[in-house]
Amino acid sequence: MTEASVTTVEEQRALIAGMDATIAALLRQRAAAARRLGELRTVMGHPRTELAWENEALRRYGAELGPLGVRLGLLLLEMTRDTPDGPPNERSRK
Repeated sequence: MTEASVTTVEEQRALIAGMDATIAALLRQRAAAARRLGELRTVMGHPRTELAWENEALRRYGAELGPLGVRLGLLLLEMTRDTPDGPPNERSRK
């Protein structure tokens, strides 16, 4: 391998690592927003979650990313869904 290709590999790895950190931060932000939304809905007398709204989110993921996008959307909803105990990552910290 040449030095240029090693640098390119390292640069690409660094780029991907940065993207991964951004994705993780966005998931934490999404979880916080879902929690606030659930609280607002509860104050208004509605259920914490709205299945129709979650289904629309899944349609958006599917439209943008295809069938794997729907699967990703399901996972993201599960990871950031507002529950009485908080998102899964917060429950494990208690």
